[in-house]
Formats: sequence, structure tokens, C-alpha cells
Amino acid sequence: MIISSMVQDDFNKQAPSQEVNPPDLPPVLTPGTLGALAAEGAVESEGLLCADETAGTGSFTELEISGARFSHCSYAGCDFTQTVFRDVVFEDCDLSNATFDQAGFTRCSFKGCKLTGASFLESAFTDVSLRNSLLSYSSFVRSRWKHVSLIACDLTGADLAEMEQRFVGLSECRFVDASFFRTRLAGMDFTTSVLENVSFSDSMTEFYGTKLSVYQAASLARLLGIIVEE
Repeated sequence: MIISSMVQDDFNKQAPSQEVNPPDLPPVLTPGTLGALAAEGAVESEGLLCADETAGTGSFTELEISGARFSHCSYAGCDFTQTVFRDVVFEDCDLSNATFDQAGFTRCSFKGCKLTGASFLESAFTDVSLRNSLLSYSSFVRSRWKHVSLIACDLTGADLAEMEQRFVGLSECRFVDASFFRTRLAGMDFTTSVLENVSFSDSMTEFYGTKLSVYQAASLARLLGIIVEE
């Protein structure tokens, strides 16, 4: 009973208790493109409205982008290393295989986006929501998440190793063949999500303080070599 109470307390301390703060966009946005900003040598952008841009494999590193909306844009394979995004909305964008290593995201939202194979190594997410987005085979190794919400996202094959997370909310997501190696998942509720064939350390401490369905708990037990009778 004491152990059960401690686990519940740990879950409660790390579980989200408030909604993710949404992006705060300016009332008027100025049409433009990241390509034009890069050509001008600009390092900061505020109030940008970018629609239907295709940038190929462009380089947009070390920028500061705030109060912006990106709609139906394709930045597949682009490099956003160390770029800072504040109050930014991404809608129906293709960010497949893009690099966001050491990037920062504050009050950002992704809706209907494709981030397959994207790299977010050592990135920071604060007040970020992701909805109906593909994150399969993406990498979040050593990234930091605080007040993050994932709804109906596919993280099949994603690498979420050695992350730091607090107040992360999940709903109807897919974690198949994903890696949580050395990531403490306390406070995360997987009960509405698919959790299959995931990787973790031998001690399985990653799942201390999480909420799982009976089926999910039995599946994890089988991965540890425990025989579970139905």
C-alpha cells in the first residue's frame, strides 16, 4: 500500500495539471517566406505569414522566429539547427527529415504536420502542442519537454531516449517500436495510446509513476520475460 501510494504521488506530481499555453500571434501578419529572409541575411523575424512555400533542403539555422504562422509549407530536409521559435503555428506542413537540433520551441503548435525522420536532438519544448501529426522515426534524444500535449500523433519507431519531461499529456497516440531508454516517464498516461514493442533499460525504471492499461502492463511484463496468465 505504501509503495502504491508513492507511485501515485509521483504520477500526480508529474502529470499535466493545466492546458498548454497556445501561441500568441500578432493581430496582423505580414506575408513572406523563409527563403526570402535567408537571402536577405536576416536573423530575426516577427509576424510572418508563410503559405505554400517549398524550400527544398534550405538552411535556416540560428534564426529567431516569433509570432508566425506556417501553412501548407514544405521544409523537408531543411536545417533549423539552433533556431528559436516563439508563438509559432505550423499547419499542414511537411517537415520530414528536417534538422531541429538544439532548437527551442515556446508556445508553438503543430497540426496535421509530417515530421517523419526529423531530428530534435537536445531541443527544448515548452508549451507545445502536437495534433494529428506524423512523428514516426523522429529523434528527440536528450530533448527537454515541459507542458507538452500530443493528441492523435504517430511516433512509431521514434527515439525518445535520455529525455527530460514534465507535465506531458498524451491522447490516442501511437508508440510502436519506440525507444524510451533512460527517459523517466512519470506522470504520463498511456491508457488511450498504443504502446507496443518499446525499448527501455533492463531496470525498467522509465515506467515508474506512469499510468498503463492492464493490457499494456501485461505486454511490458512479457518483454521482461514474465509469464502472464490471461
